[in-house]
Amino acid sequence: MRFNCQVEVFNRLCASTAQTQSKRQKSTLTVGGYGSSQFGGKLWILHQTPQNGSGVRYKVNSNVLEVFAKFVQEGKVTVRFKVPDVDLRILGDPRQLSRFVELIRGFCSGKPWDEIKKIKITNLETVAKKCDAPPQKKLVISTSKDLRSCKGSYPSTLEHLQINGLELAHVDPKIFRLQHLKILNLEGNKIQKVPKSIDLISGLCELNLSGNKLGLSVREEDWEWLRCESLRASLRVLDLSHNEVLAIPNCILHLRSLTTLHLNDNKLSKLPNNIGFARNLKNLYVHRNTIKWLPASLLTSHLENCDISENNFLEPEEIAEGKDGSTGICLKDMAARAVLVHRLKYGDSSLPRELIRYLERACFCLCGKATFPSEPSFFKYVNSVNVASCVIYDNVHMVSVGFRKCLVKCRSRNV
Repeated sequence: MRFNCQVEVFNRLCASTAQTQSKRQKSTLTVGGYGSSQFGGKLWILHQTPQNGSGVRYKVNSNVLEVFAKFVQEGKVTVRFKVPDVDLRILGDPRQLSRFVELIRGFCSGKPWDEIKKIKITNLETVAKKCDAPPQKKLVISTSKDLRSCKGSYPSTLEHLQINGLELAHVDPKIFRLQHLKILNLEGNKIQKVPKSIDLISGLCELNLSGNKLGLSVREEDWEWLRCESLRASLRVLDLSHNEVLAIPNCILHLRSLTTLHLNDNKLSKLPNNIGFARNLKNLYVHRNTIKWLPASLLTSHLENCDISENNFLEPEEIAEGKDGSTGICLKDMAARAVLVHRLKYGDSSLPRELIRYLERACFCLCGKATFPSEPSFFKYVNSVNVASCVIYDNVHMVSVGFRKCLVKCRSRNV
């Protein structure tokens, strides 16, 4: 039996004399013996580290005082030996540690050899004199030399990939093969468009695209990657700062797991009307843009943190409250509003994509109901504390909010 883990060798004699103990190290533990198929009835634990490839042997026969496995399901096990006076404090995979404990306890309790051999026991004579390297989970590439050293591929075990400041014009398609990737950081490049192939990464939780050129993608079709099903289910943090983006597409609402959205230092003049209805959005950062008003949907959201500083919100004298600028409502607008108010389900199979986009552009009343056309007909001065629990704003704590009165409850009276 051979597995990778982290091991701290705790010397009990040093503990009594207050001497410094060794720290936990990446290690490989091997349970086995030497010689014949029965290993002479003797079992050993071989502890190898990158610094000591030959390893240190610990005898198991009549030499294990105790195996502490109360927290084995949390990946923690301690083996106490008579000689030498040390404890092996092991941190690793709970399943592998459970088999390890079963093997050691079974051997120490005198179980028949054939029964113990159900768990594979290694011949230590054939064990490599080198500690197995743990799987690589994080890779940081910040120079062209680092990128060339990858030889056109990335370790398949990566969970965190960071490629910064290399002026890449597109996302490397080989990244989409990384099925364990959780965090993708492509900050400081020149990426103009994200391909739909990003949907192949099924568990991506954090995507950092700050400092790129996504603002050059002015067509709504260029943002279709936000509709990818895997991103909609898994993405929690999205950073689109420093991209010179002029407008954020309404389909960002479909990122149902999104909790944090960074839109700082862009050229946004407004936010999507429906952004306040993103289910799990808790943190919204939009400082240093040119936003003139906030959508009314933010007043019904559950934001915890929001930064709206350094924007161009309308001044009180520019806002005419209470003057109904609404025009007649066409049948298309009435039907679209009914779909949203009654929460009717729709998708690509039931509606053309153009109508779906039209529904996503809905404006909202202060009462929270959707209405059309999509442009607001009113602007109201609102205290910024109504936007989020914690708000960062400029000297004036009042902000302008754009809304349109709904058809049923609010059109006949002032809101």
